[in-house]
Amino acid sequence: MNQLVLFGLLSLLVVVNSQQPTQLSLFYHNYTLDSFAILTYNIENGNKIGNTQIANILPVNALNSVLKTDSNGNYYILAEIDSWNSSYAIYCISPEGTFINATTTVQEGVADSAIFTGYGYDSDENIVMIVSQNPDYLLPVLSVFDFNTPSNSYLVNVSESFDGTPVGAYDPVTKNYYVFDQGYLLTYNIESKELLEPVYLNNFEQAFINTFMIVYNQQLYIVGEYPGPLFIIYLVDISSGSIKQVFETADFLPQSDGEFFWQSSNYLVMITQSKLFVDPIFITLDLNTMTVVSNTSIVDFPFTYGSTTYIPGWTY
Repeated sequence: MNQLVLFGLLSLLVVVNSQQPTQLSLFYHNYTLDSFAILTYNIENGNKIGNTQIANILPVNALNSVLKTDSNGNYYILAEIDSWNSSYAIYCISPEGTFINATTTVQEGVADSAIFTGYGYDSDENIVMIVSQNPDYLLPVLSVFDFNTPSNSYLVNVSESFDGTPVGAYDPVTKNYYVFDQGYLLTYNIESKELLEPVYLNNFEQAFINTFMIVYNQQLYIVGEYPGPLFIIYLVDISSGSIKQVFETADFLPQSDGEFFWQSSNYLVMITQSKLFVDPIFITLDLNTMTVVSNTSIVDFPFTYGSTTYIPGWTY
């Protein structure tokens, strides 16, 4: 059986009432063949419409996150070049799987920060933000990768330990990168380089087995999965620390430790299951109204519960 690794992206575009996405492209690594490929689905009918091999991107070790696309449909993907030395570059890949170009490699001392969740991207500055955890001290660490001027890359160390796995989300309008860890919310601004004091989120449930964050229209949402199964979204008041539940579904994400949802402006596309060993479904949620606008069974979906940790993808 081929081993597959996928990874997902939260697109952080602040647009009101954009066009509902109709396609989802996933990027996976086939370790047996030592190759990467793009798997594309029609969200409206659940059919697979393409499986394209990506050529000539060695020595890429992993594709971590799709950061953006351009007017030609080319993907700009954060790629890990050397995990031992923590080297990264942004690769431009065409929809046909052709390598176009890559940035200069950025290497910043993040080798001790093993867990990466919540990629943020500032397209104006060509900066990538990643929150991780120092395994020796259990402290959150924010890595800021500057791909225009690699020498300007740096780390932001948090002095307080929350003993959890931090997750992050970026707001390109305010330039704030948010970090959530064990009920506490931290805010870091990439322009002022100021890290605010942590804010405790009142009445937040700590029973989530997976927790993620998204930003839409300068509002912060926490996306979490209970072991129930139950999938819940909270709206966060950043200044006061209060939270409000705005959505839930009895379905669950079809994996155990990763991201199986992708944001496209005011739409959130999720892959969920009602129970194990049944076909997963596409659910498209409108963040403006918090209503499900489409619900479609997926045909021939190869990635099942517990089989992956990251699912990089792009909805359009």
